[in-house]
Amino acid sequence: MVNLDRKGFLFPIALLLICVAAYGVLATKLGYFFDDWPVILMIKSRLDFWKFYKFDRPFSAWTYVVTAPLLGIKPLNWHLFTLLLRWLTGLGAYWILIQLWPRKKREIVLMTCLFVVYPAFWQQSIAVAYSQHFMTYLLYFISIGSMLAATGKKYQVLFWSISLFTTGMHLLTMEYFWGLELLRPIFLWIVLAQNEVDVKKRFNKTILTWLPFLIIFVAVIIWRYMIIKFPEDPNSLILFKLLAANPVSTLLGLTQKMIKDVSYLIIF
Repeated sequence: MVNLDRKGFLFPIALLLICVAAYGVLATKLGYFFDDWPVILMIKSRLDFWKFYKFDRPFSAWTYVVTAPLLGIKPLNWHLFTLLLRWLTGLGAYWILIQLWPRKKREIVLMTCLFVVYPAFWQQSIAVAYSQHFMTYLLYFISIGSMLAATGKKYQVLFWSISLFTTGMHLLTMEYFWGLELLRPIFLWIVLAQNEVDVKKRFNKTILTWLPFLIIFVAVIIWRYMIIKFPEDPNSLILFKLLAANPVSTLLGLTQKMIKDVSYLIIF
């Protein structure tokens, strides 16, 4: 543990070993579960993923269009792939945190290790279905990490291009991680503080840097909820309608759900 935060090649290996110990030991004994089956049926029957996902997440089909030909229908392939994605998301989290607090390496190592084994998520074994989620999550981490790296002096154009591209990709794929976009200006504020002491200048830089990402975010929301038409949208923005109709009871109900969910995640 002493040298994991000092030698760059040791920590990724150690993190991989932690992921394997936590999720890979039984990989050869696991099969398919829950929402894995429709995807496996589509692979075996050679059905069109684009048509299947057209009803709610039209762009998300790309995740299986890319992975299905490579992984096939063997369960082990999918379990190892999702394990790899879990490891990569851990490295993505580390990349972001180390840019935010470069002097807190030991703490960030521990935070990353906790992140990859955090027990609130119990469904790693649903490998096929959740591979899509982890791919989206990884794109988000790459987007944030590249954005923060672009505030430096090296390879700015490359990092900006990667960040903008992966932002659009993760937002279009699925909406599970949209709320995390609200952390983007906070991350920028923290990183820019390392070189910009003046609060007003830092605020202006934060807003200007965040603006293209905000435009992409708003554009995707407009596309998802105003342009694309679904027979029945399972993920409609019903909260805003409820707030407009009865704000007090809606906020009370939302607060109760938040307390229940946070209690479940942290305590139970």
